[in-house]
Amino acid sequence: MNISTLNRTFVLLRRLFDTTSSTKSILPARPQKPPVVLSDVQQPFPRMAPETQGVSSKRIAEFVDELTADPELEMHNLLIIRNGAVIYQNSFGGHDYRLWKNTYSECKSITSLAIGLLVDDGKLRVTDRVVDILQDSVPLGVKLKHKNLTVEHLLTMTSTVIFNEAEAMASEDWVKSFFNSGTIGELGKTFNYNSLNTYILSAIVKTLSGKGLSEFLDERLFKHMGITEYFWEKCPKGIEKGGWGLYIRPEDIGKLGQLVMNKGLWQGKRLISEEWISAATSPRQTPPEDFGDYDYGYQIWVGRKASSFLFNGMLSQNVLGFKDNGIIIVSNAGIAEMFQQSNYYEIARKYFSGAFPDRLPPDSAAFRHLQAASGSKTHWWSGFRSKAVEIPREYRLLAGKRFHVLSAPSTGLMPVFMQAVQNNYTKGTTTITFKQEGSVPVLEYEEADELYTLPIGFDKPLLTDLSFHGEPYRVAVLGKISHNEDDIPVLKVKVEFIETPCTRILKFFMEKGRITMACLETPGTEFVMRGIWDLAATVMDKPIIGSTLSKVDKDFVNYKIEKLFQPRVELKEE
Repeated sequence: MNISTLNRTFVLLRRLFDTTSSTKSILPARPQKPPVVLSDVQQPFPRMAPETQGVSSKRIAEFVDELTADPELEMHNLLIIRNGAVIYQNSFGGHDYRLWKNTYSECKSITSLAIGLLVDDGKLRVTDRVVDILQDSVPLGVKLKHKNLTVEHLLTMTSTVIFNEAEAMASEDWVKSFFNSGTIGELGKTFNYNSLNTYILSAIVKTLSGKGLSEFLDERLFKHMGITEYFWEKCPKGIEKGGWGLYIRPEDIGKLGQLVMNKGLWQGKRLISEEWISAATSPRQTPPEDFGDYDYGYQIWVGRKASSFLFNGMLSQNVLGFKDNGIIIVSNAGIAEMFQQSNYYEIARKYFSGAFPDRLPPDSAAFRHLQAASGSKTHWWSGFRSKAVEIPREYRLLAGKRFHVLSAPSTGLMPVFMQAVQNNYTKGTTTITFKQEGSVPVLEYEEADELYTLPIGFDKPLLTDLSFHGEPYRVAVLGKISHNEDDIPVLKVKVEFIETPCTRILKFFMEKGRITMACLETPGTEFVMRGIWDLAATVMDKPIIGSTLSKVDKDFVNYKIEKLFQPRVELKEE
C-alpha cells in the first residue's frame, strides 16, 4: 500500500461516508456487464431421481429443510450432482438457477485451472519468479524488493503484498500498484488472503498465452464443456480481474467442479492434467480458525473434516465436492460471511460426506414429496410470507400519490455495497411514486439521473430489468404489508438483484400525515463493519498506515457506516 494509493483510498472512503452529497468516484465509471440471458444450458447434466444415484430423496428433503429453517442462511440456488447427474435443483424466492450469478472469489478456483493449463503446456512452473514473467509491467525500482516472489506464492496467498480490492477502487494500474505496495509477514509462510494475488495470476495468463483469461479458458475448457453464457469483468487496463467479477450459471460452474472431481477429465476427454488437479486440491496453507474448517491449496479450499474440495466466494457462493462419494453441491446464497463461517458447511457435511451406495431402490412417494416441497420453498422474509393475491388496501390508498424525498443525496436503489464494488454511484433519490397499472402495483423510484419502475408482487416476486448508468440488472420485487410495534402500517418492498447475492429492502412507514422511508440492504452494516476492521487489522503494524489508522475513532466510523447503509428519510406528498 503506497502513500499515493492510500490517500486516494481515504479520499474515496470520505466521499462514500459523506451522506450529505452523492459519492463522486475516484476512477471513471465504466459499465461492463451485459444483460443477463435466459437460454438453455449446453451439454447439460442428465437429470436423474436421487435413488438412481444412491442418494435418498428423504435425505435431500431433510437437508433442504434444515437449510431453510436456519434464519442466517439465505439460500438462492441449489444444485446437487452425483456421478455427473443432477439429482436435485431448486431456486428460492425470485432466483433462477438458469441465470448467471456473480461468483465473487469462487472464480479464483477457475483461474487456478488456467494456471494449471499453462503448467501442462510447459509455459510456466510454479517456482517461476513473477518479476521475470511480468518484467515489462513491474516498476524498475521495486523489482529487487519482489525478486523472490513466485507463482506458487500467489497461488497459496503467501505473497505478503497488501494492495487489495478496496485500494483497487482508487487505482488505474493494478499491476503497478501491486508491486509498489507494502508487504506484511514472511514470504511463502504468512497466509494473507488477497484477491489481487489472483489478479496477478490473470495478468500472467495474458502475458504467457497472449489471450485474456476468458478467451484462454474458452478455447481450452469452456467450449469443450458447453459453457457459453458467462462474463468476466476487467480492470481499467483490460485484464480480467481473476479473483472476482465472473458471472456464470450454477450448472456451468458445477461442470468445472465435476472436472475437478474427475481429476481433469470431461466426458472421458482429458482437458487438464491429473497432476495439476492433485496439486491444486492438496492442502498447502492453514488459514486462521475463524475462516472455517478448510485449508488452502492452489486457489482451491481443501476440507479438514472430510475428503472434499471447495470453490468459495463471499456471501456463500460455493461448489463443494466430496471426493469419496462423487457428490457435488452447487449453491448460491446471500449469507453474511466472507469465507466459511456459517452453518451451511457443517450441514452439508452432515448429510453428504462419507460413503454412499451406488444405487437405492426406487422411492416414488419420497421423490414426489421432494419435488412438491421444492416448489414451496421461498425463504423470503421468514415468518411473514405474503399469501394474499389481491392488492392490500393500504397500498391502494397510496396508489396515485407522488412523494418528494427530503434530503437523500447519497441514497439510491442499488445497494451501497454494490455501488462501491461496481464503481457505480447513485446521484441521490428524489421522488417516490406509488401506482397501480391494471392489477399490478408499481413503485416508481426516481433518482437525480435515473427512473426505475418496479412492478411489485404481493403473492410472489415479479421480475423486471433495470439499467444503472448503462449497467443492466434483473431484479425480483416482492411486497408485504405489516404493522410495527406501534401498529403503524409498513409497506415492505424487497428488491433482489438476482444475478448477485445483494438485496435492497425499502420500508415505508405510513404514519398519519407523513411517510418515512427506511432503506436496508444485505449484506448489511455488520458485515461491512467486520470487513473494514478486519482489513485495518492486517496493516496496523505498518508505520505510516498504522499511525494513521490508530487515530481513527472506531465508534464514529461505525456510526457513519450505519448511516450510509441504513438511511431513513422523510417523504413529502406532492
